[in-house]
Parts: sequence; C-alpha cells; structure tokens
Amino acid sequence: MVNSPRLCDVKPASFSIPVYLTRTNKMTQNNTCRIKLARLQRLYQFQKTINSFLQLSLKDTSLKEILQESIEIILSSPCIETEPMAGIFIAGKPDKLVLAAHKNFPKESRKAWTKVPFSKCLCGQAAFPKEPVYVGQADCQHTIAYKGMMPHGHYCVPIVCGKKVFAVIVLCLKQGHQRKESEEVFLHAVSNTLAGVIMRWQREHRYHLVFKQAPCGIIVSDMEHNILDANNEALKILGYTYGEITGLSARDLIPPQDPGSVNPKENVPEAPFAIERRLQKKNGDFISVQTALRQLQDFDPDGSYMLMFHDTTKQKHAEKRIQYLAYFDELTGLPNQELLKDRVQKAMARAKRFSHKLGVMTVAVNRLKDINNTLGPLARDNLIQETAGRISNFLREADTVARTGEDEFMVLLENIELAEKVQTVAERLLQTLAEPFALSSAGIYPEISMGYTVFPDNSRDLDTLLKQSGMAMSEAQNGGANRVKGFMAEQEDRISREFFLEHELKRALENNELAIFYQPQVSLKDRRIIGMEALIRWHHPEKGLISPQDFIPLLEKTGLIVPVTRWLISTVCNQIRDWHKQGLSMAVSVNLSAEHFDSLDLIKTTKEALDETGIDPHYLGMEITESTVMQDVSGASKILEELAGWGIKVSLDDFGKGYSSLSYLQRLAIDTIKIDRYFIYDIPENSQNITLANTIVTMAHNLGKEVLAEGVETEEQARILRELNCDYAQGFLFGRPQPPDKLSFG
Repeated sequence: MVNSPRLCDVKPASFSIPVYLTRTNKMTQNNTCRIKLARLQRLYQFQKTINSFLQLSLKDTSLKEILQESIEIILSSPCIETEPMAGIFIAGKPDKLVLAAHKNFPKESRKAWTKVPFSKCLCGQAAFPKEPVYVGQADCQHTIAYKGMMPHGHYCVPIVCGKKVFAVIVLCLKQGHQRKESEEVFLHAVSNTLAGVIMRWQREHRYHLVFKQAPCGIIVSDMEHNILDANNEALKILGYTYGEITGLSARDLIPPQDPGSVNPKENVPEAPFAIERRLQKKNGDFISVQTALRQLQDFDPDGSYMLMFHDTTKQKHAEKRIQYLAYFDELTGLPNQELLKDRVQKAMARAKRFSHKLGVMTVAVNRLKDINNTLGPLARDNLIQETAGRISNFLREADTVARTGEDEFMVLLENIELAEKVQTVAERLLQTLAEPFALSSAGIYPEISMGYTVFPDNSRDLDTLLKQSGMAMSEAQNGGANRVKGFMAEQEDRISREFFLEHELKRALENNELAIFYQPQVSLKDRRIIGMEALIRWHHPEKGLISPQDFIPLLEKTGLIVPVTRWLISTVCNQIRDWHKQGLSMAVSVNLSAEHFDSLDLIKTTKEALDETGIDPHYLGMEITESTVMQDVSGASKILEELAGWGIKVSLDDFGKGYSSLSYLQRLAIDTIKIDRYFIYDIPENSQNITLANTIVTMAHNLGKEVLAEGVETEEQARILRELNCDYAQGFLFGRPQPPDKLSFG
C-alpha cells in the first residue's frame, strides 16, 4: 500500500494541479476572512455608536444637549448613509411634534416644521402608529413643505419611552437611496438605546428637581461627615453657597456648646428618625430645626446619609409668643387675668394656712374712649402703660397687678392683717393714680374708679372674689370720678336682682307683657283734660306690676329702650287715631330716652307712625329731660326743630333737677316746661319750693313757654300753683295712670 504524499512533500514543479488548488483555497480563505473582518468592523462601529449614546446618560447635561449630540453621533456613524442634515422632534400636546434639535435644517424648513400634527407629513406618520417610516424620494409625500425644498428621502424613526412616543428622529437621505436592512437594524437599536438614555435622564432630572427644589433643607454627607451635596433650601437656610458648604464637615454646622453629631456607623437606623436640634448658620446665628436622618446605603456602597431639616426658628418664637400672651398682657407686660387667677388661688391657700387676709381690687381708667378720640390711640396706650407703671411701683414685691381688660387692672394684696388696711391702701393708690399724666404735650387728669373685696371676710371662692371686686368698682363709677368703694352684700343682691330682671324683661318683650297707661294732664284754670302722658307699665306674670323705676333704667342700660320706644310711638299714634274716631280730640306725649334721642331712628320711627295712622302731628307730644339735651345741645336743637316743624309739641321734663340753663332754653324749640315733682311734693310746707316754682313759672312765661307741674296730689297744691299762674298740672289728684279702656274723660 502506497502512502499518500503530505502537502509538504510535494514539490511545486512536479505537482502543478495541487499547487493551483491550494492557492485557490487560500484565496477563498482570504475572502472569508475579509468578509468576517468587514462584519466585525461594522459590528465594532455599531457597538461604538451605541456606546456613544450610552455615554450620554453619564453626562450632567440638559435634554436639549443630549438630543443635539445624538444627531451628531448618528450623522457621523458609518453604519448608515445619510445627508448631513437631521433633526429630532419632541412629542408635545395636543399630539403635535415640536422641533427640539437639528443640524443643517434650512431656516425655511424650521419655520414650516415648528409644530407638526401627528399623522401629518412623514415624521407625524411615524409618531401616530409608533412605527418607522422610510421613503427613497419624499417630494410628493410631504404634506408640510417649504419653498426651495430639494428632492430627498427620509428615515423617520419614533423614540418610544414606555408606551408613549417621546420623539421622532428624522434623517434626510439622498434621492434614490436604497433601503438597507442593516440601516434599519441600526436605527432600531439607536431608537431603543436613546429611549433608555432619555428615560434615565428624566428620572434623574425629576429626582434632581425634587432634591434641589424640595421645601426643606437636604444635605448628603459621607460616613465621615464630609458634605457631598446640598439643595437650594439648605443653602438658603444656612447662608452658604454650594461651593462653600461642600467643603465643610457636617460637624461644622453644630453649635460648639451643643452635643456632637450622630455617628451614622453606629447609631443611625435604616429607617429615618427625627430629632430637634440647633444648627449654626454661616453668619454665626443659631437656628432651631426639626431634622430627619437616613442612611443611603442602597444608593452608595461606601455608605452615606441624608439629613433633611426644616427651620422651626419662627415657629419656636411664635410658640414662645403664644405661651407668653396666654399669661401676660402685650401692651403693659403685666400678668393677664388667667395668671392673676392662678396667683390669687395660691395666695388664698397661703392666707388660709397663715390666717392672713387678702385684698382684691379692681381699678378702672374711665373715659378711655374720650382720650382715644381726642388725643389718639397712641396717647391711650401711653396712659394705660403709665397707669400700669404707677400701680407696679406703688405695690410691694409680694403683691400682684394684672391687666384684665382694655381699661381695667386688678390688684392682689397679700399678708393683710386687718380688712381696713385694704381701704387705706386703695385710697393711697387712688391719690397716686389721680396725679396728672403728660400725654401728647397735654396734662391729663385721669378719672379712676376703684372697688375692692376682702378674703375671707366676703368670700372664700375665687370667682366670687373677682366678681365682688368688679361690683364694688361699678358702684364707685356710679358715684362719680376718683372714688373707692368696698364690697357690701347688698350690692350683690341688687346686681343679682337686676341681672335676672334684665333677662325677664327680654322675655317680656317677646311675650307682649308691656302695656301703656295714660295719665291725664289738666288745665289748672278749669280742670279740663288737655292731654295725656303715655307711661310704660310691665305686668309680670308672677310678680305682678313692676315699678318703672326698676325696669326703665334696665331698658336704657341694655339698649332695649330703642325698640321699646319705637313700639311706644307706634302704639300711641294708633290710640290717638282710635280716640279721634270716637270723637275725642286727645293729645298724647311720650317720653324719649337719651339713647333713642341720639338715634337717627327717632325721626324715621315718628314719621312712619304719623304716615301710617294719618293723625295730625300736633296731637303727638315728645318729652325729653334736661340731661338728655345737655349731652349734645347742638344735635338736640336740630332734632327738636325738625319735630317742631311737623307740629309736634315738645316738653322739657324734670326741669330744675339738672343744669337749668336759660341759654339753651332760648335756643331749643320747646313748648312746655315741666316742674319736677321734687319741688311740688312738700308744698305748702316748704316755702322755698313755692318760691322756686314761682321763679320757674315766671321765667318760662317770659321765654314764651307754658308750664306743667308734675306730682300734684292735693287741692292745696293745685290752688297754690294756680295762683302762681302755672298753666297745667298732672298727678294723682287728677287721675292715676290707667289703661285706655279704664280712662274717664268726664
């Protein structure tokens, strides 16, 4: 058997055919290698291009720069043959593509392609079905064109992020470009890679915005406390720039006297935990912060932690302010009523233990409103502050003064042996407070009213003591300026009676328990009835007839006198009309209070009643007191002139008890002067009152006024008044006040 020769044993000259075949094989092998090499080179270029896109995700840049660099990468890649012109359109709302980046797009094309609707033109057709679009020559397929556009082809490739089209890549091709599968594979990979880059940028950008624009301060530090990052709010709160704070240690932010920072290697739990502490700003100021600390091991293998903090300095100050104002007065800095109650309660316990007494005083600064209206609110506040200072300087260190109202102070006197001592202290304090104050370059003499009570003599209860002190002060106010009153049991009984009577009076108005009685007014010459005075009476369902002296002041005090007077005028006008229908031409006068006389409602009420009933105004009379007129003579004059202009008769009631000034009698439209019953009741025994009555009658007649005497009860009184030429009279002698159905006109 002959062995076959090996390739190395064959000589070229003797074996020509084998040598040819061997060369052919080598050529085939070389072609295969070149093909493989070209494929490897294309794969390398492909991967190189993709890597260029991936590197974009590592850059700290804007989305516009990412898109612009993406166009450069595509156009410079050998994996696709294009014209050096491309753009990327971002999908906006509502379903329109907006040109975001481009290279070499002509100005005319940029204007034409500002906003391309989905499904319009080639790029819009790629966006709507989310599929690539290829055309070799697009001249007739452009629904959006521009003047001078040259023939060209297109690759339009959508970039799909999640399930939505984010953008469309538009590549311009030479006319007649041949479609290649390798290019489509390349563009598909580019689209997917760029979608990943964009989504990563969106996530990082979103987190970056949250971090930078978070409403709380955020600092990121490594495990050695070196500050790695800080957001805008942290820089704002602490006063550093970004470059300054990232060169610091977190320990630099902790005030030297405060405990050191937490060691995150040992103490920081994985879950965030919150503490309150102080931080030091760049300028050295300290701020209070609420902090939350969290490890970031999931994000940083070497370990780091994030400190989130909120500046609570203003909140702390506000809390302290609120706590202060809960117990102290803002204007004077004195304790307020709440703190006073606490101190009185404790003082009561001490006084009980050591068998001492306490004095509780209420000090009122009267006419504070007048000072405010004349000198201004600043002067008012200065007066309050000066008063507070005088009281504080007057008292002993163990005593307490508190501001308990706009114009009121309360004083607690401790360690009192005798109750009389409180009166003595109160009088001395009143002398101190009554000294003039220099306000707004004016010397003001304050009007002070003081009341006091004593523990345990008057009460052992806190609230009762405070109430009694206030009652005593009110009594002092009623007695005039600069007075001191001690509490007495009868004050409490009277005030309590008035309190319950006031509420019953409100119920009486709702239940129509008020009635009008009429008392005749007669001519002293012939005893002829010339008119009636309307008087309000209260029929209490349980207590019977309530005296007007008991409830009229309450009506005036509570302001109920205004609606009651409105009802009175209307009812009287209706009664006058009814009498007229019966053939009785009777005039009736009604009493006006100061509260209603000052009200613009009086004119309106009177006119409405007259218009509704249709009576002649001269049958209606109005009675006012001297004190009412003297509160505002000018204003009273205008109102009386208007009433007199309608024909209403006006009487001046209780003359002689008040100012009795001739000057205002001349100025006011008054028809009749009524002599108060005080000057009548002891005639003829009191010759001085006869003289006074005679003087009033003579003066009134000289001024052209008529005179009516009140409270006439005896024939002797009527005779003397007739001899004095008094015109009219009323009183029990001529008839008691009666309801209209019981009156006798005979």
